[in-house]
Amino acid sequence: MVPDDASPVARPEEGIEMSVPKEIGHIVLNVTDVERSTRFYRDVVRFQVSRYRPDGTGAFLTCGVVHHNLALFKAPAGARLVEKGAIGLNHFAFKVESYRALQAAHKRLVEARATIDHIVTTA
Repeated sequence: MVPDDASPVARPEEGIEMSVPKEIGHIVLNVTDVERSTRFYRDVVRFQVSRYRPDGTGAFLTCGVVHHNLALFKAPAGARLVEKGAIGLNHFAFKVESYRALQAAHKRLVEARATIDHIVTTA
């Protein structure tokens, strides 16, 4: 039985503070082609492959510190592309070591004919 004043929100145990996230652990993207997407994130963005799912339905990629920062999973059959401006993820960003490294990454994206929504501005 749930008390009348029960809340669906988890409450901390007495004397223990609620934990807050320190950073995003990883991102998972549903993709139409795991191999093609893996090649893009490996060869253009420069992630390293940690491992593949044995059945070929996913890949785990890392920036080098943890097992994976990004996972790519095969989208279910019949999955539809999300239209620009739809509810959901707008974008995510990667940190690089310098502005020069950012310029090099931008060049690789252009050469790979990646869709670039916007570039970094300095305001």
